[in-house]
Amino acid sequence: MNEEISRQTIIDNEHINLLSMFHLISGILALLYSVFMALYFGFIIFVFKLSENFDGEFPIQSMGVIISIWIIILLFAIAFGIAKIFSSKWLKQRKNRTFSIVISCIECFSFPYGAILGVLSIIVLNRSSVKSIYSDQKE
Repeated sequence: MNEEISRQTIIDNEHINLLSMFHLISGILALLYSVFMALYFGFIIFVFKLSENFDGEFPIQSMGVIISIWIIILLFAIAFGIAKIFSSKWLKQRKNRTFSIVISCIECFSFPYGAILGVLSIIVLNRSSVKSIYSDQKE
């Protein structure tokens, strides 16, 4: 029986390490996506400024709502990428299990790879053996 418990602990630790690695990769990709989104936004503004359709004036007033929405999405993407990296770090350290579950739930909306990673993270983090690993780390 003791051998089975230690075997399960080894399997759980490997699963948590894999989840940590995949959360790190996902966080880095989210930050790269944010950089490309910011560059694309800068390019769009540059094109509008060069356009002759607006008589040499950039229609910043008419694009205020679009710019606001774009900035909100960009800030959310940056915050979510940083949260994924923190989740990766805390998975590796076996801390803040609830934070990792919340990030995994939010990640389920990123179809298809985020959904797969989110569902697998939720399954692994809700195992009773994984809960005991996290509770052992608190002591």
